[in-house]
Amino acid sequence: MELVSTLYNRISEKFGNRYVVNEVSSTEYSKLSPVQQDPPLFLFSHEYVDCILQHPNRKNMMIRIFRLKKSDLSLAKISFRSLSSHIPDFYRNFTEWYTANKLTNLSEVIRKYESWSSVHIAIQAGLSEYLTPDQAGRIINNQFCDKAKSPMHLACTLHQLDILEKCVFLGGDLSLQDENGDTVLHYAVLENSKQFVNFIVRNMKKNELNIQNMYGETALHVAIKNNKHTTAKFLISKGCSLNICSKIGYPIHYALKYANGNLASDLLSLDREQVGFVCAKHKSLPIHWSRTAEDVRILMENGSDATYMSSTCDTPLHIMVIKDRLDAAIGLIFQHADLNGKGKDGNTPLHLAIKNDNVELVKLLLLFGANCEIENDFGETPGLFAVRSAKSNKEKIVKLLSMVGGIIVGNREQHKKLEHLQETAELAGQPTKCVTKKTDLGAKILCLDGGGIRGLVLTQILIAIEEETGKKCRDLFDWISGTSTGGILAIALSQGIKAVDCQKIYFRLKDRVFTGPRPYDSGPMEDFLKEVFGATATLSDLPNHPRIIVTSVLADEKPGKLYLFRNYEPVHESTAKNVPNTKPMKKSHSLTIEEMQLSPISTPLWQAARSSGAAPTFFRPMGLFVDGGLMANNPTLDTLTEIIKYNKALRRHGSVDVTQPGLVVSVGTGKVPVSKVKSIDLIVPTVPNPFTLVNSALAGVELTQVMIDAATETNGHIVARAEAWCISIGAQYFRLQPQLKEQVMMNEVNDEKLVDMLWTAKMYVQRNKHVIEEIAFLLQDNST
Repeated sequence: MELVSTLYNRISEKFGNRYVVNEVSSTEYSKLSPVQQDPPLFLFSHEYVDCILQHPNRKNMMIRIFRLKKSDLSLAKISFRSLSSHIPDFYRNFTEWYTANKLTNLSEVIRKYESWSSVHIAIQAGLSEYLTPDQAGRIINNQFCDKAKSPMHLACTLHQLDILEKCVFLGGDLSLQDENGDTVLHYAVLENSKQFVNFIVRNMKKNELNIQNMYGETALHVAIKNNKHTTAKFLISKGCSLNICSKIGYPIHYALKYANGNLASDLLSLDREQVGFVCAKHKSLPIHWSRTAEDVRILMENGSDATYMSSTCDTPLHIMVIKDRLDAAIGLIFQHADLNGKGKDGNTPLHLAIKNDNVELVKLLLLFGANCEIENDFGETPGLFAVRSAKSNKEKIVKLLSMVGGIIVGNREQHKKLEHLQETAELAGQPTKCVTKKTDLGAKILCLDGGGIRGLVLTQILIAIEEETGKKCRDLFDWISGTSTGGILAIALSQGIKAVDCQKIYFRLKDRVFTGPRPYDSGPMEDFLKEVFGATATLSDLPNHPRIIVTSVLADEKPGKLYLFRNYEPVHESTAKNVPNTKPMKKSHSLTIEEMQLSPISTPLWQAARSSGAAPTFFRPMGLFVDGGLMANNPTLDTLTEIIKYNKALRRHGSVDVTQPGLVVSVGTGKVPVSKVKSIDLIVPTVPNPFTLVNSALAGVELTQVMIDAATETNGHIVARAEAWCISIGAQYFRLQPQLKEQVMMNEVNDEKLVDMLWTAKMYVQRNKHVIEEIAFLLQDNST
């Protein structure tokens, strides 16, 4: 390496590098008088201007530090002065470290950083040999360096752990602060060097770990600010305090400000009281700093106050609207934040969303019941805000408000007549029903389609039914069946969870489960279902009323078989198969297929839900179970078949408690827009032809999609058959299915699209309020 460096120096000198160090004969300067001298340094002027260092060991040799043109004499004097101020310090142990290359480097550093101390220069030049008690010990803690860095700061900046260790050995003080108040630990954290952090923490006093810089930030603040999660946890474990407030806030505020939700959760696990820490900047709680719905959920679960007002008179929801944080706003709404709370100038979140021209937030707030008639301190309603707006989304926002009565143009009576005419015009194509007397009703049945995250549409419609009746779905229906997302919802409803709370489940599910490439890791999905339903709760743990059916497909053979998970004993199947034992088994976290067949009712709820929702290409199979949507994406016909068979078996056993279907409410996850098929002409050419091959490939893709759509169809002929069946048995039938404006994928995670989908569902419910009222009226009859 030394040989290479020497060669480089000689080439550099030849091609014009005037500061390359070389050894020269002393005879070249024997007859010259120095222009300047500060032994052992001399400056000679002849054909060139040379800076010469007396060689300590070889009297007949000199060391030329630089050679400049004679016309550069002034520059040479400046460089000589810089070198003479530091070279004597290094000359004392010259023979221990000297090589031409090291001296070249040292010379360059001295000329560049003349004002630095010799210790800093030695570190910058990589001369660890200089760091001895005699040479550096006395000045090891000086801060004659840029930004008042100590030698330890500089060693850390240069990633020189061995030099840092030498400095500490010589008495270096790790608590010294630079001009910004940062210690070496602040530097090490910022550089994210695990070795440096470990070394410094071991050699610092515990109270020094919490030194604050000029911004009030400890090393822990800096770690969180720069997303050093592992380092932050290490610092906490070594004694860094969570209770120190910077000029902005506490570490918990930083964790939320810099989008480190996982760390925020870890911090709260150490000290739950942090949810009440008030920041210095806005006098606000950590929940005001939330960025996501998950942040909100974690903070609320730890006891945060969603109504707390900051120094700017803003609640957390006001802040989320001001900052356009749709996801966090959704989280707060699901945590029962006050939609109509007044903040600065008496503005509600809806006022602020309109002021910010944020269509999606306006839609979200209206969706969950924001009051359009509240006036702020200046007597302005949200509608007035919208009408006066000059921003780009004015027309969209005005339209949204008018759809829910927030803006009424013209006479109010005329407006009511217009609404009536619109409702009448929309009756064509609305859900058909078989009208019978209310007293003739039998079993009330709820059937829920599959559709992934579009299950949010199901919840929006069920919310309307629950609000109209004032009761939970569990108390309104005798049978609830569901496929895939509908199956998950059916189980949740049977546990007594309200439809509005089921919406929270869906928003949490999509954030927890739909991450990474497809097929998604099954672990998060299974953990989530266990969290919602209980790890060991089984079908037998569900109440006897209502009867629950969750569809799946058992794919252990070809063709696959429709499989129904139930919370009751299937007497018709037990008798037919002569199953010897159908009593619940001992509770387990999961069952094998054989155990399920031996005692189906012992299946854990999470396992039934996972089996129903194992959509191919989205999730791996649950054992040999795949998504029920492959055979019964709209489970209405299969539910009616099950009830008829069940009743027949009961009659055979002499039971008098036989209830025929009397009301069927079938709810879909939204019709997607119809699209044209480009080609289904699949041809395998006998003679290779690129054009034909491409067309055939495209046709193959289209044909595959047509077949998948046909297998998972929930509308059209499926609805027609269900309606016809209900007519034949004298049952009333309602099909509730909004038309979506655009395709919404089963695994959609974009909050704007999901809010838009929910808005479509809300408008559908509003237009069909008379249908919801009729269903509610029928459900109230003898409902439990």
